[in-house]
Amino acid sequence: MTVKRALLIFCAAVVLCNACKKPVIENSLLLPESEGEVRFTDTLTVVAYTVQDAPYEITARSLLALGITDDPELGRTDASVYIPFSLPNDSFSFPASLVLDSVVLSLRYSYLYGDSLTPQEFEVYEMLEPIVDSVTYKTNSTFAVGASVIGSNIIIPNTTENFNLPGDTLLPHLRIRLDDSFGQKLLNASQTDLLNEANFRNFFKGLYVRSNAARGGKGLVFVTTNSSYSRITLYAHDSTSNHVFRFEADDGLNHFSHDYSHARAAQFIYRPDSLKGDSLVFIKGLAGLSVKCKVPYLANLGNIAINKAELVLTQLPDKNRATAFLQPPNNLVLFSADEEGNPVVDGVTDQVRSITISGGTRSEAFDSLLHTQVGRYSFSLSRYYQEVIHGKKDYGIFIVNGLRSGISLSYVERLNAGRLVAGGSNHSRYAIKLNLTYTVIE
Repeated sequence: MTVKRALLIFCAAVVLCNACKKPVIENSLLLPESEGEVRFTDTLTVVAYTVQDAPYEITARSLLALGITDDPELGRTDASVYIPFSLPNDSFSFPASLVLDSVVLSLRYSYLYGDSLTPQEFEVYEMLEPIVDSVTYKTNSTFAVGASVIGSNIIIPNTTENFNLPGDTLLPHLRIRLDDSFGQKLLNASQTDLLNEANFRNFFKGLYVRSNAARGGKGLVFVTTNSSYSRITLYAHDSTSNHVFRFEADDGLNHFSHDYSHARAAQFIYRPDSLKGDSLVFIKGLAGLSVKCKVPYLANLGNIAINKAELVLTQLPDKNRATAFLQPPNNLVLFSADEEGNPVVDGVTDQVRSITISGGTRSEAFDSLLHTQVGRYSFSLSRYYQEVIHGKKDYGIFIVNGLRSGISLSYVERLNAGRLVAGGSNHSRYAIKLNLTYTVIE
């Protein structure tokens, strides 16, 4: 037996024999050129189409999205928040004989997404149902609230300019005066209601804040409860002095809803071609839209060792810049699909690695024909598709707006409002494709 043939058999054994690890050959020099042929293709069919995200589990958090975006391409998104509040301290009590002056809700701005110049009317309702720590909530969970608005304000959110009050300058925040009747309810709380946090939460469940749907909007403001500016402030006086009482905001929950009926994407969302794929695909954050894709003819390549598999998704240029203020995501992630078609967060082996290896970060390339920059997202799938070659059932992959974090990269941060219009399976110029370098195993 020649040394070259022995080396070939050894390398093939490395690829095939270990059913658990299923290693990928990442260096084609390991195989003799004459007997382990290295090939490249970017013409494998990739079936890609748009799917609506299922509501996913969430926990109470400090960063929350609030407002409305009405996107002619990808439809409307409504983001509202449920927020509980804390006592100034345990065994708190109001002095006797107080007269209410006013009560104000404030929420500290974090950043804006979308049009920063279009006003929105924010409305406040009292929650009638508490957030319970032991309950699992999703992005479409709702809580009972009062029938009447207890405060509203038409605002153009400004995250950079300070808020000026008589004798005081405050950092940028959303500010809504609440009805005096609500302030009086707080003043009328009994000592039992104010004894501790549990009693206070039973007395006052929290506030629900939303943007008025009838007025619409073109942007989302992200607010944080992790700030001394996020609170209910009650102003009162007695016969001798003025008093200020602050009830700080605790971590809250978001609620997201979407309407695609009048969007350009509607035909692709409600009638996707899951057999051949669509020419356009759409991604939208906040439990909105994802892309599902599959490479149905990978097995036709036979017995191969994958050197490199790179899935490339390309953003379509926005020629008229009509939606330029609705920015694309900085990062996308991959989930696998299970047998029922549900997303599996850590089902793509390549993704639970360093982001620099797994990919998904947006980059830009110059299109010399159109003389414009186009955004691209590239994902490593070498291990995943090697597992498929070895017999793993492939039910498809989801491309999702998100960013992996944590030590194991198994946590995916999905509070990102970015949206994307990209080339699908048969787009004439920007079709989704799989760049595959592989070695034929004889």
